Order: sequence, then C-alpha cells, then structure tokens
Amino acid sequence: MLKIKISPNLHHQGNGGNKKISPPNGVITIDIFFLFFFLFFFFGQYFYYFE
Repeated sequence: MLKIKISPNLHHQGNGGNKKISPPNGVITIDIFFLFFFLFFFFGQYFYYFE
C-alpha cells in the first residue's frame, strides 16, 4: 500500500533523471492497485447480491 502511494510521487518527480525507470513502475503499480480494487469491489457487490 505504501509503495503504491509513493509510486505516483516518484513518477512526477522523475521527470528529469529517472524518466525511463519511474513511469513504468508507477503505471504498473497503479494499474495493479486499481485492478485489485475494482475486482474486490465488483466481486464484493456480486457476492452481496448473490446472497
């Protein structure tokens, strides 16, 4: 969770030096976070209605 919230900051700050390293890690981490969040929310709603 901490790394996921730190990644966007590194992504914005890495415009100068680590531009090639920071964006991929930040984007992938954010995508995985939103993917798990969406799946958790979707399946949570699905199983809630299923019961």
